[in-house]
Amino acid sequence: MRPNRLLWLILALAVAALALLGYAKYADKGDYYYCDMEHTAEEGKMYVCKKQFFQNGQTQTDAYAYGGKYSARCDAKNEFGPSMSIKNIFAGDVVEASVMRKSDYGFGVLTFQGADGWHFNQEVGEAVKVSNGWEQIKYSLTVPVGVEDKTLIIFCYYAGFSNGVVYFDDLKVRRIKAKYPPALAAPSFDSERINLEVEEKYLEKIRLKRAEAISSGVLLVGNADLVEARLLTKDGPLDVQARLKGDLPDHLMGTKWSFRILTLGKNAWQGMTEFSVHNSLSRYHLDEWVYHRLLEKEDILTTRYDFVDMALNGQTLGVYAFEEHFNEGLLRHRQRPIAPIIRWSEEGLWPNLKRGIYKPLPWFESAAIQAFGEKDLLKDEEQLAYFKTAQNLLYSFTEGTKKASEVFDVDRLAKFLALTDLCLSHHALNSTNLRFYFNPLTAKLEPIGYDGFTTEGSQFYVLPMLTGSMVNERTPLRMSPANNYGFSFLHYNLFNDYSFAEKYAHYTETFTDPAYLDSLKTTLLKDIEAREAFIRQEYTDYDFKWENYFRNADEVRKVLYPIPNISLKAHKGENAITLESYHALPLEVLGFGENEISERPKERIVLESFNEDYPVRRYEVPYSGKAKFVFCKTLGTSEIAKIPLFRWPAPVADLPALPKATLEALANFDFIVVGQNKTISVTPGKHLLNKDLLIPAGHIFEIGPGTELVLENSASIISYSPIQFIGTVENPILIHSEKKSGQGLLVLETKGKSLLNYVIFKALNARDGQGQATQSGVAFYRADVKFDHCAFLEIQSKNALSILHADYRLLDCQFENAAGDAFDADYSTGKLDKVSFSNIGKDAIEISGGNARIGQVDIGQAFGAGLNANQHAIVSAEKITVSDSEQGIVATDFSKLVIYELKLDGLQQGILAYQKLPEFGGSQIEVKNCEPTNVQDLHLVEDGSVLLLNGDVVEKH
Repeated sequence: MRPNRLLWLILALAVAALALLGYAKYADKGDYYYCDMEHTAEEGKMYVCKKQFFQNGQTQTDAYAYGGKYSARCDAKNEFGPSMSIKNIFAGDVVEASVMRKSDYGFGVLTFQGADGWHFNQEVGEAVKVSNGWEQIKYSLTVPVGVEDKTLIIFCYYAGFSNGVVYFDDLKVRRIKAKYPPALAAPSFDSERINLEVEEKYLEKIRLKRAEAISSGVLLVGNADLVEARLLTKDGPLDVQARLKGDLPDHLMGTKWSFRILTLGKNAWQGMTEFSVHNSLSRYHLDEWVYHRLLEKEDILTTRYDFVDMALNGQTLGVYAFEEHFNEGLLRHRQRPIAPIIRWSEEGLWPNLKRGIYKPLPWFESAAIQAFGEKDLLKDEEQLAYFKTAQNLLYSFTEGTKKASEVFDVDRLAKFLALTDLCLSHHALNSTNLRFYFNPLTAKLEPIGYDGFTTEGSQFYVLPMLTGSMVNERTPLRMSPANNYGFSFLHYNLFNDYSFAEKYAHYTETFTDPAYLDSLKTTLLKDIEAREAFIRQEYTDYDFKWENYFRNADEVRKVLYPIPNISLKAHKGENAITLESYHALPLEVLGFGENEISERPKERIVLESFNEDYPVRRYEVPYSGKAKFVFCKTLGTSEIAKIPLFRWPAPVADLPALPKATLEALANFDFIVVGQNKTISVTPGKHLLNKDLLIPAGHIFEIGPGTELVLENSASIISYSPIQFIGTVENPILIHSEKKSGQGLLVLETKGKSLLNYVIFKALNARDGQGQATQSGVAFYRADVKFDHCAFLEIQSKNALSILHADYRLLDCQFENAAGDAFDADYSTGKLDKVSFSNIGKDAIEISGGNARIGQVDIGQAFGAGLNANQHAIVSAEKITVSDSEQGIVATDFSKLVIYELKLDGLQQGILAYQKLPEFGGSQIEVKNCEPTNVQDLHLVEDGSVLLLNGDVVEKH
């Protein structure tokens, strides 16, 4: 609803309510109400039907009618159509309403609004088409717990643009009185009621563990504490295991205990195989939910988190929150490659607290770095190798031997910290809550945000709260504005790295911008209001205030930019300017001048953050001009401040050396030429590459016709710039390993599209060095690419070619003698046409997520599947031929596959559709024309999947 309509809506509803009360003597006291728009009363001010009166009869028109001669016409000047009130509404009552609507743009809505202190509003616009342009809106409201003797107003409303029109007809309302008030019911939030059933003998085991935790003050649990149980859900019962959850007794008070639940077999609840449920107050209700939504919006890893109506053995427990656990399902849901999630062990903390050892101990300093799913990880050599790299990265950072940019995905980590400041969710920075995911493609750690609040919410913080403020090279290693939550052990190394501090300030500026918050409000407010109504059924005084939740944003904006007369002191000497920063964040000096910058520094100048416990640092900048002002800004932000120069000298201190960006490393390769036009090229001829070749971002990497690169000694080509490898049919480019010891090509996170014409890749392995792993001889990650007349021969890795989160094209290409999968596309969009596959060790084509269009492909001798589509993949293919292979076409886990012409010859299995992973479901395959010959088992279809073959539905078996 547009803001300028709010007052008119309140006034109109008030008039409607008073008018209806005045006509109470005419109204039917029954539970049915009907307005057909055919008759009016009181000089056209009211609609009347069977002695029932409805407001706004002046909207009657004969322009259109669904039944009879008349309907109600609403537009921007007459927004409100037929309106009525039902009094004496109680919790558990069901109110059903429907209305016919005619509108070219679907402007009209049916609105339910609480009155008499019942703050409820629901606009329903979704409709089902009926006939002649008319459609029906229907809605059923179950009145929530806590509503007692209130009024419900139901009305038709325009809710469109200034030049639109909507017609309403046949408004029908029915109220069904509740016999008994319900335990819990959500008015507009589609929550689910789940019931955990635990046999008495197992429940007694849980009670004993709870009593032990309350007695000692700490809950210590493990797999031995899991008990057999059943979870009753809207989709049916699930066999599960359950135990208590939570470190401290606040999760065990009263009857609202917290549980960890693990589903068994191929079952999952809401796509999760392991999750927790806890009193929503433990994370201060919507405070935590909003934090998760912001992390999702910015593509920061986080757990799935929402609210649920919880019961134990049929006894209502009330409002709970559920939260996903840290396993592969989380990564698949967030579209990340499977790799370890790590944390610091808490084994030195909670057991010693239980023993009564409260004196500070080095429990964190001595903590081992562990991975979730450790038992399975130790059985998987690849995942174990990933874990070792992840462990070393994190350890190297905390020991100060590696910078943030060498260890973390700094963009995501900076966003994570800026959002934590925005939401005041600093409980997430407790060292017992920090989790990191190792991305094997970038060889960097990504933060996983969760657990941002306690039962006190964020009310005890002194604002403004800036996690990255007040740190410099002299502050303690364990100092942080949020040090009451243990983040301080990372704080020093992070924010003394100015490349990270710059990103942090940039995202702090972005996320505290009122435009950003207004956009969030538009996106989230309805969902917040719905969940708030759900929570109020138990916590009746709960009130989520948008402005209060984001109150830190206003305070941060006041101190984010340089503050006049405080943030910077500048003294002008005879040949130098001395600068002192009193700003909470690093300041960047842009230049000097009078009304505008007339002279810029020869090197970048960044002034460290000020901390009141340490003397301010002074910087001397050579300068002999006549400037009156210094121009500066908070590092990473956009607002420039003009600071006046004092006209007398200050004491002098040394200016610290600043790092320089350089292409020096490429000078070690005599065949590499760095051009003046941002090109990096390879001289023609044959060249041996026995160490990694890294191409920096911001350039174009070129190779011309006839060039041959021989990769040996585990050498790789890694490019952060788009590549242009352009060969010809007579003189193709050859990139290969004569001794099969070369590790191939990796192109990642480029801003432009790569082009490869007539390129042969042969006998290469996957990139696996310095903690960076691709699983592919050729890999493109977040880097769009087009291949034309390219060949991938004798590739030794898990995948010959992989594309991840990118747009791709493969035209007239061939894959031969691949050790594993030939072509693998994950969460990408692209097209293959005239591509051939021969002697493939596993799948010829694997599409995971994303969309793919296939023209014509020919597949022979694939020891896996010809085409494997999974994890929500959508694939459309014109013609596929699969011969002499294990399987033809496979679709799993919500994938959809349409093939217009399919030829199968000499296969063990032809077409398979099933669910593979528990957090997904079945799949759909349609083959319009299938020609099978010599196929042992033509099709296999599991329950939950669909196969349409030559126009016929194939029975599941």
